[in-house]
This record gives sequence, structure tokens and C-alpha cells, in this order.
Amino acid sequence: MRRLLTALGILVLAGCSATAPTDSFGDDDDLTLAVVQSRDDHGARIVAIEVHSDRDDDVTLSRAMLETAQLSEPAVWDRGTVLRAGLTLDLRVQLPAAACPIADDVTPTVTVEFTTADGVQRSVSGTPEQPADALSFIATEDCVAAALDDQAEITVKSVEYTPGSGDYAVLVVGIEPRDVDGSVTIETVGATVLVGLVAPAGGLTQKYALDRVVERGGDDSDLRITIVPNRCDTHAIAEDKRGTFFPLGIDASNGVSGIYYLAVSDAQKSQIYGFVTDYCGTAP
Repeated sequence: MRRLLTALGILVLAGCSATAPTDSFGDDDDLTLAVVQSRDDHGARIVAIEVHSDRDDDVTLSRAMLETAQLSEPAVWDRGTVLRAGLTLDLRVQLPAAACPIADDVTPTVTVEFTTADGVQRSVSGTPEQPADALSFIATEDCVAAALDDQAEITVKSVEYTPGSGDYAVLVVGIEPRDVDGSVTIETVGATVLVGLVAPAGGLTQKYALDRVVERGGDDSDLRITIVPNRCDTHAIAEDKRGTFFPLGIDASNGVSGIYYLAVSDAQKSQIYGFVTDYCGTAP
């Protein structure tokens, strides 16, 4: 199971300024390039190469490529579509594996190949706009994930609760250290938009300290994280996007630190939704 994250640690990179695209004829060809990511695509590491046309004619897009030193290879879209004059298309691409550690210069380049209405094949290339600086955050996320995954196998083993009891649920997280040098400290666990936490000493909270060190020679162990709904409104589950991704604050001995979002399986996600529905229906 792939564990997913959003990192907010030391590796956040400066945003890149977009440059006017240059096409194979030496002008910008009235196309604007950008890279964006929707909330739905965050966990799956999918971004959209956004192409906006200020042309007066329709063009047929045949290929788009995103290149950056933060990726092990280019991300390529090649499914073909028509871009109507004056409109915008989002070409969704799956990002390849990350290249860690992060290079000093990860300025991205987008190249789009297209055919004009009169049959002329052209290409346009440039540094894309990034309204939310998506690629910089993804670079950090990827390398924080790599640091933790290199050190340990961490999985959600089960979701425990008794339907109809009105009791809290418990997320059981298994930690298996790998036989490698170095260490990782799991410093904190945080709540999600859907579920809050119950601190080990009691009391509701949105975050508490764990300070669990994972290193070679350590024993396999479990974390038992007690959860309680953060929301009981009727739209809580229907609107949920990231409510079952649990943030673990980590600090690795290789200098990487940040937030690692631990995902659950589809079956466990359904269990958490079932717990929220059940708890909210029985809570006083």
C-alpha cells in the first residue's frame, strides 16, 4: 500500500517564475502553459498540464511533456484532443518516481506538440505558471516519503470499534524497521478534517507527541491511535477528500523532515466512514 503525504518541512522550494512559451517558429503562439493539481489528484500524484489558447483557430494537441530534475523521467501525455479557440484544457499526467535528494535547480519545462487548423505541425515550450507552486510541494513530499519508506514499513493494520457502543475507534498502525543505517523519529500524529484524536492521557486534541524512534535493530511495534469524529454534519463524508490521510511529523537522520500522510486501504476507509456515521448517530 502506498503511503501518501504532504510535507511542510525544511525542503520547501522557491516558486519558479513562468516564462513566455517559445514555439518551433520562434514566437509564443498565443498558448499559455501552467501546471496545477486538484485536491482529488493529490494523493495519486497526478498533475494537470494546463494549456490555454488565445488563438483564433482550433488546434489539435498530440503530446505534452513535463520535465524537471525532481522527477526520474519526464511525465508525458499523448492521448490527443482538440483545444478550441479561447478555451483551456487540463491534460492530466501521472508523475514518475521522484529523484531524491532534491536538485538545486528543479525549474520545470513543459513542451506541447500540436497541429494547427491548416495542418501545420508545431510545438511550444516554456516554464509553466504554477499558481499554487504544486511541483515544489510535491518534490518535498516525495523525498520525505522516500526517507521514511527507506527506514521502515509503516501500515495501518486495522480499524477497531464496536458499532452502536458510542465508543471511540482505534487506528492500529504497524511499524517494521528495515535493516538499514540511519533512523527516523515519528515526532507527532495529527488529526484530519474528518476525525480528531484522543490523547493518550485523555482529552480531545488535534495533535499530540509520539517521539517514536525507528532504527535498525528495533523491534516491530504498533501505534494505537484513538480517533473521534471532527464533524457530524450530513455532508462530512459526502464532501470528504483527505479525511482518512493521517499526518505523521517525522525527522530523519539524513536531514529530511516534514509531514508524512499515512493512508488507509479502501476497506479501512469504509470502516472509518462507518465509524463516523455510527458514532454521530449515537453521540448524545
